[in-house]
Amino acid sequence: MTGVFRRIVLGTTVGAALAAFSIPASAQQETWKVGSAAQPGSSLLTIVEESVANWNKVPGVKVERQFVASEQELAQQVLRGRLQMASISFAGISPAGFPEAALVNVPFLWANEAERNYVLDGTVWKYMTRLFEAKGLVAIGIGEVGWNGVVCKTACPTPESLKGLKARVAPTPASRMFWSAMGANGVQMPLSELFPALQQSLVVAADLPFPYYVTTPARESAPFYYDLRHLHHPSLVVANKAAWDKLTPAQQQGIRDGVLPVAQQRKMVADEIAEKVKEFRAKGGTYVELNQAQRDAYRKLVESKQMELVSSMGGKSTELFDLMQAARREFQQRRGTLN
Repeated sequence: MTGVFRRIVLGTTVGAALAAFSIPASAQQETWKVGSAAQPGSSLLTIVEESVANWNKVPGVKVERQFVASEQELAQQVLRGRLQMASISFAGISPAGFPEAALVNVPFLWANEAERNYVLDGTVWKYMTRLFEAKGLVAIGIGEVGWNGVVCKTACPTPESLKGLKARVAPTPASRMFWSAMGANGVQMPLSELFPALQQSLVVAADLPFPYYVTTPARESAPFYYDLRHLHHPSLVVANKAAWDKLTPAQQQGIRDGVLPVAQQRKMVADEIAEKVKEFRAKGGTYVELNQAQRDAYRKLVESKQMELVSSMGGKSTELFDLMQAARREFQQRRGTLN
């Protein structure tokens, strides 16, 4: 081998090696999948897709959305690393070893939305972030799903009309307590089984957030919606910790920053509800807005069972609930000072 040829070969080899090290991070980064049960046509899906668009602007990050009908399955897939991220409700993640998350769904817990946001965005979020981290998840951002209302195949305008009805019970303590307090004939099933069950009259009632309900077959098979607002669903974005730890600090911050601000999410959901209610009514659906006196009739059946529910949830639920109550008192004191 001549000296000139040797230098060419050596130069080519070194150049190839340097080129390998200079491959853009985006070419080396595996595609992340973020799971969600959000249905097309809802602001809930828009929120996820806008966040995905923001994440894909982060150098070296590529994210795709994947539909998973069952939130319980969604939680398990993230914990096992089959999905790198999930946009999921607190209720959906609670059966996956996080019973404390279900505290935010205690029926008739909040005095008003301002109180709820103060406690949820501060005390609850900080506490749950630590719990997630200890069990292999990273809490990235908090979001919004909306309030639950009662859904029926035929008119069910009062608590008395729910007594004895075959109602779908979600696999959460709050759902079991609410329907038991109503005296319904509860049938526990995952969300993915609800819609055929309603169509076949295996159940005739359920409770769902309106933005989700109106994008599913339930809007036809159970066209009576009562805006009870007995139970609120926040959501969150979580990541598998092992996958998260492979990202650079800059990429991690970019993903955190890419989640739509929770205030924006709440406005998007509220705006959509106002629009979708008009469309729903125009197509023959019945949407009933309950006043405070009407809601109080349901509240009276539930309030005496709240502490029993909290005590039964397990984990560190009692500890977190005490902190939540302290934060509620703090909020009322601050509001009193401002007034």
